[in-house]
Amino acid sequence: MKRLLIAPLIIGLTAPVQARPYGLKPALKVEECISATVQKLHTTWREPEHDPRAIIALSHNPKVSDLGLYLGYKLEKYKHNNWDTLGAHPPILIKKARKMYKPNDRIKLCLKFVPVECRSSKSYYQDVRGEIYSITNERTRKTHYGRYGKNACGGA
Repeated sequence: MKRLLIAPLIIGLTAPVQARPYGLKPALKVEECISATVQKLHTTWREPEHDPRAIIALSHNPKVSDLGLYLGYKLEKYKHNNWDTLGAHPPILIKKARKMYKPNDRIKLCLKFVPVECRSSKSYYQDVRGEIYSITNERTRKTHYGRYGKNACGGA
């Protein structure tokens, strides 16, 4: 009888665990836009001096957790028709980002680029990172860019 009680526990503990994503991405096609709201700005580490790159947490749907995007200044096309914001230019640091965005700022969020090379059936691992969004603050009318994931698709 004890074995029957322990078996489900062992099966439950040995089952693969899937991490819940930080935030579910909106179902957009390239150049489609939605409205979102700034929830907060933060960094990867609790202490910004370890990694001061700004992450903007946007709420686009009250039923899912915030979407976190690493902020960058520009969107540029580079080799092999790929696009990047953070690799080619310095990222927006948290101190500056807190001056540009405030909680509850309304945002126009538009999908600009999806890295298809990491999503193809030929790819060993289907990497979900790397989408680039334009982020236009309706309060300041300034546009910046955000990438889903610290590293682009295929990165570490």
